[in-house]
Amino acid sequence: MLKREMYLERIRPFYHTDLIKILAGVRRSGKSVMLGQIYRELADSGVPEESLVRLNLEFGEYADIGTWKELYETLSGLLPATGTPYLFLDEVHNVPGFEKALNALRAEHGCSIFVTGSGGALLPGELSTVLTGRAVTFKVMPFTYRESLALTRLRGIVMEDPFGDYLKYGGMPHRFAFPPGGPTVQYLNDTFTAIVYKDVVQRAGVSNIDLLERIVGFMVDNTSKIFSANSVRKFLRSQGREVSADALYSYVGYLVSSLLVNRVGRYDLKGKKHLATLEKYYLTDPGFFGTRLSRRELDIGAILETVAHNELVARGYRVSIGKIGGHEVDFVAEKDGETSYFQVCYMLGGSEEREFRSLEAIDDNRPKYLVSMDPLDMSRRGIRHLRFVEDFLLSDEF
Repeated sequence: MLKREMYLERIRPFYHTDLIKILAGVRRSGKSVMLGQIYRELADSGVPEESLVRLNLEFGEYADIGTWKELYETLSGLLPATGTPYLFLDEVHNVPGFEKALNALRAEHGCSIFVTGSGGALLPGELSTVLTGRAVTFKVMPFTYRESLALTRLRGIVMEDPFGDYLKYGGMPHRFAFPPGGPTVQYLNDTFTAIVYKDVVQRAGVSNIDLLERIVGFMVDNTSKIFSANSVRKFLRSQGREVSADALYSYVGYLVSSLLVNRVGRYDLKGKKHLATLEKYYLTDPGFFGTRLSRRELDIGAILETVAHNELVARGYRVSIGKIGGHEVDFVAEKDGETSYFQVCYMLGGSEEREFRSLEAIDDNRPKYLVSMDPLDMSRRGIRHLRFVEDFLLSDEF
């Protein structure tokens, strides 16, 4: 079992606080395994086993818990007689009003609570105001490239081209249980379909599944490109489908809430403000590019940009697209009060001047990086050129 230290080191400072620790991520991204790792760390540190209470609300034993009061009563009956209770709850969002039960347990019994949930229902902005200021959220992504290497080494798996394998099949944890090729593709297709149907169709009550699938296919094929409602509607019209702008944005919102795709807004670097339009969307895992709803030949540039975006998010950065005059910077990455700029491409070639020019247009002294697959160091004018794998994905610097 791979210990996801990148996330655990962020969560540990909150282990013994009464803030509710939320692990939110796309379905099958490894949240439950991480919950078990936290459980084991606390047990190994001396917390009595009777103080550690874990429930998976998808298991049949607890599947009939239908209200927050039933959840509260069930958990109250499992608390230890003395000492601080530590509660671990998988898929807590399945219970309507769950936040009321969690807040009551926190306030009345001083519980330290850890929860997981699929999709974005547990992300800031989606949570009920009941938990405002009482919870901390950690967004869990599928395995990064470095984690995928660590896992294959742990399992003794030898790969001829590990980076090519990652670009093709991604980092969904369970896909490493299957050999490359048909079995992995089938698993990724089934996972992709489960996310669409369980976390979009069922939860949002979507009835026009054909329209949803066409929108999903368009977004997969246009990952990393500027999103325009008009271009999506034009595409759908060419296929004999009509959708209003409001309905389209509702569907897109459902996909974002499922965390199948991640919305990245634009930031005006000159005006210092976030912009409301012309955002981009990135798949949460590169392995989803090859799923059945994709209709176009894969674009290596879009895949690399997606991997770079997901890497920054996994490392705890808040990511935006930078706009400065007529130039665009792929990623403005903010963490711990510090900002860095990243431009990402496959190979520089004839685009060298354009890629550097976007970063050179930024008039400040914050770190600026150009990331590509070029093997030679092409740094210039304070802009560091990073080799995509060695200097970026496998670096401890960021």
